[in-house]
Amino acid sequence: HWYVNQTHHNDFTLAVAGLIRDEIKPGTNGEQLVNDLYRVVPLGSGVFDNSAGYSLAQVYLTAAEIKNVLEAMMLAPKLSTGNYPYWAGIQYKYNPRRILLDQVYEVSLGDPVNGYKRIDLSKKNENLYSLTTNNYVLEFFGLVQEVTFGLLKVSPKDRYGNPVTDLNDLIIDGKPEQAGLQEMKEWEGFIQYLSQFPDVNGNEIPDIPEYYKNPKPAALSTPSLNPALLWSGGNGIMATVSIVAITVLAGTGLIFLL
Repeated sequence: HWYVNQTHHNDFTLAVAGLIRDEIKPGTNGEQLVNDLYRVVPLGSGVFDNSAGYSLAQVYLTAAEIKNVLEAMMLAPKLSTGNYPYWAGIQYKYNPRRILLDQVYEVSLGDPVNGYKRIDLSKKNENLYSLTTNNYVLEFFGLVQEVTFGLLKVSPKDRYGNPVTDLNDLIIDGKPEQAGLQEMKEWEGFIQYLSQFPDVNGNEIPDIPEYYKNPKPAALSTPSLNPALLWSGGNGIMATVSIVAITVLAGTGLIFLL
């Protein structure tokens, strides 16, 4: 997230657990060599340049589509723990008392320093928001509708709002001032991010902030039967199921409509 924002505006970022291959192991003096850090995110290769490491890509989504992506990624770890998502630049609230695929009701974008601003999740909000991930995870966005049996829809778009059919068109150019496409690599961003931390203890080695020992999760669970939290920020699934359930119960005489 930090790496992309050095050259391009980016609202939020997604990484998944299955592509993180090792821990950061401090060793005897805390010094990390390139190969020590590269093994944490070593997978993949470029889309066009064939060099090592997954390339980073940026897709544009509406607020309603962001909610749908969050809903799908909440379900994904139930299929495989490798799908567990890690987010940057976003915080969201969900109510587990609601039906699956319509539990997220509040989404905010921002950062811990400048704060987070809530966005309107309704279809009236036509603004586009940028999401960065690597080119492997990006393929998931084209499959959201398929894996949710058409219940959730996401249309990957470019910065101008044009639908994108070839997701490789969304690969980020790390040096747009140069001729050709200079693919930004996930592992390079990871190493550069760690390298820019200040040296706190004076041993001439950047120190990873204590924050990362217990980072705040992006998702906040708020179990509630409060009608406001059962219905607000919905994508229609919760409302439809509720109407069907009430209709069936009323037809069986279990609910008396006054």
